[in-house]
Amino acid sequence: MFGFLRLKKKEITNKNVKKVCKATGWRERKATNKMNWAKDHGVTYWQYASKAAYDLTDQEIIELGEALQQQKKLQESNRSFYMDLVCEKTGWSREKAKEEMDLAEKKGVTYVNFLKKRYWEKSNIRKEKMADFNKKEKTRITDKNAMYVQRVMDETGWSRGKAELEITKSRVVTEATYEDYYAFKFYNMTLEEQKQYMTYGLFDKMRLRYNDAKKARVFADKGKFNEIFSDLNQHKWFINRNISYEDFLEKIKGLDHLIIKPLSSTQGKGVEKVSCNVNEEENKKLYEKIMAMKKCIVEEYIIQHDEVMKFCPTSVNTIRITTLNYENECRFLYAVFRMGRGDVVDNFHAGGIAATVDVETGRVVTDAADLDGNTYETNPYSGVKIKGFQIPHWDKVIESCKKANGRIEGVNLVGWDFAITQDGAELIEGNPIVSYILAQIPNVADKIGLKPVMYDPYMK
Repeated sequence: MFGFLRLKKKEITNKNVKKVCKATGWRERKATNKMNWAKDHGVTYWQYASKAAYDLTDQEIIELGEALQQQKKLQESNRSFYMDLVCEKTGWSREKAKEEMDLAEKKGVTYVNFLKKRYWEKSNIRKEKMADFNKKEKTRITDKNAMYVQRVMDETGWSRGKAELEITKSRVVTEATYEDYYAFKFYNMTLEEQKQYMTYGLFDKMRLRYNDAKKARVFADKGKFNEIFSDLNQHKWFINRNISYEDFLEKIKGLDHLIIKPLSSTQGKGVEKVSCNVNEEENKKLYEKIMAMKKCIVEEYIIQHDEVMKFCPTSVNTIRITTLNYENECRFLYAVFRMGRGDVVDNFHAGGIAATVDVETGRVVTDAADLDGNTYETNPYSGVKIKGFQIPHWDKVIESCKKANGRIEGVNLVGWDFAITQDGAELIEGNPIVSYILAQIPNVADKIGLKPVMYDPYMK
């Protein structure tokens, strides 16, 4: 057995040496010597090859080794955090939790996914499927990370090894993903400036502490959500099941347009705007189309406030305001004004733009930005100036947030989306998987992160 393991280890080592030789043109002896020196300074053969450490100077390799050792300590700390939460949810001892989580990890299920997916509740078949999915997901993330490394290289002119080094150093102090590093333009900041930002690693822990994933599932079902928060959303809606044509006509009575959304739609995916009540023939066609679709929610197209509509009349331009139910109080973490650019939706990940709103006043206090960090003084579709705009009925937005806060037990961290109408604020949906990127992109140009107000007071 030990002989087989030694043989396997030698095979992997040779594979990494060959990778380095192919990338550099070095002979095997030179590559091996270089990699042995790096190994003595904390960089394994695999890390040397995968992080292109052959691009680095000796001093930079020493820095990489130190960062990798710090990263290992951070990972152990995070594993302990996840284990504590598993114990809290299952009643297990730490010894029992570690045993179960280690067994799952051998099958490809990480500690964090053990917690997120409530692995302990799944059947053996589901566990096997989850392990297979995680293996595929690992490959997807590796490919995605490589894409962001290339983007950083394109922006900075750095070698691949230099980009990997700087991202690794950042991950140790900020818990940023590769996407975070690129999206927030950390390559233009010092590590001290980067520390001010809420990153995926930090916000993920915050979500895990404050939101129970099982109880949060109700937010994914837009029909159930509308029922629970019916006092905060007055627009008409229905599910495309068990509806007769006569019922359909009654539900769309007096409406000109409808919005059709998959029940679990996120980021504006699959959303469609359709006309209704054009004539009898068109209504029948629309009914047949809707009833033939997969289960979805059909909603009245909200007529937004005239002042809000000016920015982009093709989409309902919404407010995202995130709250935390902390010690039974509604704490406001951030607010943004989201606008479309000529499409049906205003979602950030669907091409929309967003600007920061001062929670106290409801006034837009930054220019807008898109997901790539491009900034806009005016909306590209309408030319209307963004910064300085006063959101109408802001007091009603705040009032509705306070009413919604804590309504679903165990789900305390939520991003609420509101449409502003002539008469007030209409709650569209809630999102317990809150976007920390959306909150900070508008402030990247000024190098202002929100960790001091979003994370530090609540994760002591």
